[in-house]
Amino acid sequence: MAWVPVTAVPWGPRFALFATDSNGAVRTAAGDPQSGLMGAWAPVSDNLVTVPGAPVTAVPWGPRFALFATNSDGAVCTAGGDPQSGLMGAWAPVSDNFVGVPGARVTAVPWWGRFALFATNSDGVVYTAAGDPQGGLLGPWAILSTVTLIQFTGQVTVRIDHPSFDPAKFTPKPAPFTLSIVDESFPETRQIRISAFPDVVLGNADFVGKITALYRGAGAGSFPSDGAMTIPDVVFNIHFEHFGDDSLATFSLSTGTATSPMNKVPPLSGQPADNDGAIVLVGAGAMKGGSLDTKDFSISLNGTISPRPA
Repeated sequence: MAWVPVTAVPWGPRFALFATDSNGAVRTAAGDPQSGLMGAWAPVSDNLVTVPGAPVTAVPWGPRFALFATNSDGAVCTAGGDPQSGLMGAWAPVSDNFVGVPGARVTAVPWWGRFALFATNSDGVVYTAAGDPQGGLLGPWAILSTVTLIQFTGQVTVRIDHPSFDPAKFTPKPAPFTLSIVDESFPETRQIRISAFPDVVLGNADFVGKITALYRGAGAGSFPSDGAMTIPDVVFNIHFEHFGDDSLATFSLSTGTATSPMNKVPPLSGQPADNDGAIVLVGAGAMKGGSLDTKDFSISLNGTISPRPA
């Protein structure tokens, strides 16, 4: 149970503990720092499978607890129970029109005999709903924040320090993708996210066939009015058509400069978005895992964003 968030809530003279194990199953135990555990950690997942290490929200609900978690499909689920009696029944979805990030946190607070729920989808939009494990939702999830979608149209160029990646073969490829801004009330502090990034075939190489970049996720970035953009924790899976040992590319995209760890690929310079939306985003790093493990790489996205926020 190491290195995962643990939810602890008062339960009589002790605490009820909830956490998600390495298989995505929710487990519970009870104890306190002085006496330790009352017994072993026990599974209370039943039909729920979430992301390993995903947080579990637990709030008092009569003599038991109302539990909320987001499953591996991004659906918010709920159940009622405690460490001694286990679950009152199976986990039930309470997502309806809402799809969140798999394993993301759900905030729940008491509200007129039920719970007010808050969660964020993959675009960073905050949603709310109300309900409880027994009665389900009072109504559909509602949006609490505004979102603006921005389309990037342009090309991506990838360089990897590996014999299979001949720059003559791996020429720039079309790479349209979608960005989202949540709440533009304060341009200097607004956040930007990648909402969708379709798969990009980078090229073909001898023996391995097509090499494809598969977008896996990114953090919330910044995009102030001067056009400078930074998006941290961007992750792509580099997939080989005829090999099973894919590699991960993790990096930050920005309109600044990017240099790979060992300087095995040329450094890159970005360009903040001008008034017409022309922009150059760059990133660099070292591959992890697979046949490209530790190999330097760089990425450049040259194109236009529309609309260009003020």
